Amino acid sequence: MEYLEKLNPEQYQAVTTKSKKVLVIAGAGSGKTRVLTNRIQYLLDNGVSKNEIVAFTFTNRAAMEMKYRLEKYEFKNIHTFHSYCYQILQFAKDEIGFQKFDKIELAFEEYELELLNKITKELNVKINPKSLMQYISKRKNNLKYEFKSVDEARIYNQVYFKFQEYLMNKGKIDFDDMISLVVNNFDNISFKNAILDECKYVLVDEFQDTNQIQFDLVKKLSSKYNNLFCVGDQNQLIYSFRSSDIKIINDFKEEADETIYLNKNYRSASNILESSNSLIKHNHNLEGNIYSDIPPKFKVTYHELPDTSYQAWDVTNIIKNLIDKGGYRPNEIAVLFRNNYQSTEIEFELRKNKIPYTLYGKMKFFKFEATKRMIALYQFLDNPEDYILFRQAVLIDQQIFDNMVENYESNSIKLLDSIINLNNNKLSPLAIKIKDLINNRNQYDKNRLFEYMMTLIYDELTDKQQEYLRALKDIIVNSESNKESEILDNLLLNEGENKDEMGVNLMTIHKAKGLEFKCVFIISVNDGIIPSNLKNEKDIKEERRLLYGAQRLQEIGTCQRICSVNF
Repeated sequence: MEYLEKLNPEQYQAVTTKSKKVLVIAGAGSGKTRVLTNRIQYLLDNGVSKNEIVAFTFTNRAAMEMKYRLEKYEFKNIHTFHSYCYQILQFAKDEIGFQKFDKIELAFEEYELELLNKITKELNVKINPKSLMQYISKRKNNLKYEFKSVDEARIYNQVYFKFQEYLMNKGKIDFDDMISLVVNNFDNISFKNAILDECKYVLVDEFQDTNQIQFDLVKKLSSKYNNLFCVGDQNQLIYSFRSSDIKIINDFKEEADETIYLNKNYRSASNILESSNSLIKHNHNLEGNIYSDIPPKFKVTYHELPDTSYQAWDVTNIIKNLIDKGGYRPNEIAVLFRNNYQSTEIEFELRKNKIPYTLYGKMKFFKFEATKRMIALYQFLDNPEDYILFRQAVLIDQQIFDNMVENYESNSIKLLDSIINLNNNKLSPLAIKIKDLINNRNQYDKNRLFEYMMTLIYDELTDKQQEYLRALKDIIVNSESNKESEILDNLLLNEGENKDEMGVNLMTIHKAKGLEFKCVFIISVNDGIIPSNLKNEKDIKEERRLLYGAQRLQEIGTCQRICSVNF
């Protein structure tokens, strides 16, 4: 096993351990992915079937990287928690209560908000739908929600049950359902034992980022054989706003059979580690002595600048010199910030200097109106009784929508027939065309179907709409799947994932987690931004972990610049 010879003693210990419950505390750049993939290699080389190992990671990008490293083993059983549970739900849908549907579909945020508006109107209560969504999400993730009164609790629960009833009746689930439905129904799934046998060995990446429902899932999946291998680092937990709980990794450390520390950093020069360690030590939980043997080639520099406009000019000017004189490629450089709005001035300066850039995460692909409407129409073709999807596709106003729903619910006819009977000058002819499309859908290939659907919802297209619809069309037409519902579900499951681009990388610190670059700028490191306005010591500890993680994204022999602005 040649790969074992390349491991340091701590990595070797982790890869070859005979312990059942193992926690590997792995700092950024300490070879975490190597340990995970080598652990799987080691199990396979020692007679474990690839059908008895399941690995979880938090992004599709990380899953793809691990699959690539294990390509010769043809090992593909690496998932995000959501994608794994989504597969189980498709097989267990009848047992969970979706008997009348061939396939469960995903509901995205705008659909849920529309549904909550409808429910609160029926109950004659005025509640912000986003507050309701927070409650519903917390409930599905087994988290506590603080009610202001008994009456508020009663109303929120009423909304929850109506919300879930509607989704179930339409064959839809939301993102939180994917895990919670599996966890809450796991013991009653007929093929539970088959799942457990496929989970003889369970491995979890970025363990510090798990929330309670995800950990409940891991415990259930590993309950038969108790082989659980978790890799994480308390000092990199930055997702408390997504319900990640540091208590989970701390409690697991107490019950683990073995805890192994990977303290040697292979990514960053020693001065970068010294800078980041001097920050995180204030959290009083630095595990072991994180060190690097790589000598510094550049200084970690701090720029105190008069305002954000000057900061954008200064950063762009340095980037231009790095590209023109330093031999850096644009995609080897990253500008990181706390909040999305901070990219605007940097974008302006980069455009002015004709420097290509890629902006990640400012708005998720399927949330642009053009793609959102087309996705809604695709989904409506599969669910022609779902009037919320119809409204999202054709953007009808509230009064007409209310009349349409009332007419539909008071008559025992199909939705499209009900709309046709309204004799509305715009809606009725459109309903006739959509009904005809549903009846004759198999006559269209993917390209012609997309083109025809565009003509149904757009009389003419702006340049921006054309841009996003061309991108959506490319995804659908070039997909290997012939089922649009599968393509769209894959798009929704994987939205927000980065692609390899050639421009300077502009992204939030959260978005940059797990990546590495030759040169990193961290801008606006100021009170009120980093750290953001804080309520307690717990919050400031997370802000330290956020900046700590940002400082550790540098590859060997690189430079780092941290900018602050005088307000």
